[in-house]
Parts: sequence; structure tokens; C-alpha cells
Amino acid sequence: MTSVWAGVCLASCAAPGSNMASRMERVDTELREHIDDLRRAADASYDREQALAARLRLAEERSTQLHEQIARQESDLVSLGLQVDSLRGSTQTRTRPPQAGISAAYRAALEDYREHRYKAALAQFSDVLMAAPKGKLADNSQYWLGECYYGMGEFRRAMAEFTKVFAFAETEKDDDAQVMIARCYNALGESAKALSAYQKLLREYPGSEYMATARKEIEYLRGM
Repeated sequence: MTSVWAGVCLASCAAPGSNMASRMERVDTELREHIDDLRRAADASYDREQALAARLRLAEERSTQLHEQIARQESDLVSLGLQVDSLRGSTQTRTRPPQAGISAAYRAALEDYREHRYKAALAQFSDVLMAAPKGKLADNSQYWLGECYYGMGEFRRAMAEFTKVFAFAETEKDDDAQVMIARCYNALGESAKALSAYQKLLREYPGSEYMATARKEIEYLRGM
């Protein structure tokens, strides 16, 4: 009788320990699974971040190519304008030398910019502005001053020059200036201001060619 009672006691005492071990094993398994889930989520987040960074680099490269293409086209247009001027009558020719000189300086400035001779381009664009502050090339010259400083990495000075473009009532460079202001803020690491600048572009220039770019940048900045 005594031995039977001892056996029952031993079984009773062993049961809680066995249940505890089983629970500990389940908890350990759940923790390992949770850690694996966190690791997979972190890997996926890293992959998304790398993909977004690659898309941003591609967009910046395409933007640079587009601006260089615009510079070449403007240079070609100025050259064509000079050729037209040279074919006009003698009376008109006598009144055009100052403007022809301004156009030549503008064309030379664009060439300097295209070849990344930013300081030389700055001087040429500044000369155009000083010679004809209300001329037909003034607003474009003002815009390209900003592009030169942007190319030199002087982003705050670039923003100041881009902002001056808005003072020209008839300019067609206002949306170009706005998107470049956003890019300057982005280059400075001021994401909130860059986001606000892109939103202003969408709000105030609904017909701009940069609408799709702005939306993508806004999506990227909101996801940071």
C-alpha cells in the first residue's frame, strides 16, 4: 500500500513539470517563428528601399539628360533666329546689332553650360541680364543661372536664382523653376520642404510637363 501511494505522488509531481516543459517548447517555437517573420519583413523593406533609390537615381539621370536636351534646343533656336535676322532688310539690320550681340552671348552661355563650364556660363548669362533685363532672353537667362549653381552643388544659391524667375510675368520657365526648387530642397536633405515644393507644382501648374515626375517624387517622399 505504501509503495502504490508513493507511485501516485511521483506521477502527480511529475505531471506539472512535463506540462511546463511542453509550454516552454511551444513558446520557444513561437518566438523563433516571430523572429523569422521580423527578419523576412526587414529584408523585404530593405529590398523596397533599394528599388526606390534605384528609381530615384534613374529619374535624376533622365532629368539631367532632359535639361541638356533643352539647352541644345534653345541654342539651336537662337542660332536660327540669328540666321533669320541676317536675311532681313537693311533697315531692320541697322537696329538689330545690340539684340544680336545679346543672342550670341546667350547662345555661348548655353554652350558653356552644356559643357559643364558653369562659371563661364554664369558670367555670360549675367551679361545678358545686365544688357537687357526686360529682354526676351532675360527670364531664360535667370533660370539658367539657377541651373549653373545647381550644377556646381550650390543648392541654396540655386534656389535663390530660381525664385527670381517668378518675377517675370510672361515667363514660360516658372514650372521649370518650381521643380528645380523642389530638387534643391531634396539635394539638401530637407524632405518636408521638397514635398511641399512638389505639391505646389501640382497645385499651381496643372499643365506642366513635370506633373508625372512630381507625383512620383511625392509618393517617394511620403514613403520615407
